[in-house]
Amino acid sequence: MRAAQRTNRRIALATVGIVLVVFAAPTSPYGSHLPLSERESLWTAALQVYRTGHLFTAGDRVRQAFGEESWSERHNREPIILVATRDSGSPAYSPAWLHSLRERDVLDGLCYAFDPQECPDTIAATFIQFLDSELLDYATVHLTVQETGIDPARCREEDDFVQWAFLGRKFEFTRARSGWDFAGEEVSVIGEGWCALPDSLEGTRSRVRR
Repeated sequence: MRAAQRTNRRIALATVGIVLVVFAAPTSPYGSHLPLSERESLWTAALQVYRTGHLFTAGDRVRQAFGEESWSERHNREPIILVATRDSGSPAYSPAWLHSLRERDVLDGLCYAFDPQECPDTIAATFIQFLDSELLDYATVHLTVQETGIDPARCREEDDFVQWAFLGRKFEFTRARSGWDFAGEEVSVIGEGWCALPDSLEGTRSRVRR
């Protein structure tokens, strides 16, 4: 009798079970870094966001400070110019990708100087420099962008009173079938200053807010 009870108990335990399934988000095979081909598509997606004119950029801050009619009042935004020369710690942009940007009309110009102030442009513009991109998981990436709003030609005139603006912006993109979809952005650093000031104001050349 007891043997039969033990047998029945074992059968009951065998027929009642709990299956625990753990679903893990896919991880990137590249760690926290994207391969160059994916970085190029990410940079292009970011430039397309700027192209919409929906962001208030560093160039817009400069235009607002000038209080005068500018490119943006005729085109709904300040021109977007990519600083195409990168520092030695970052891979250079491929000439083919830079050429494709012109073909796709996603920016207004390229500058091959390291410093936006040395660019040959003669109007206030937003100069874009792509910094870090970080994969949060396989489908989500953060891209840090540095914006400088400046009129380089006026800034080089030492006797002129010229304002510049600086923004640090972080974009979030999610992976899509054909590239990256824009998911949001935030401004982390805002800086303002002047290229040239009268001696009496030299001590207030710049300020930065976080």
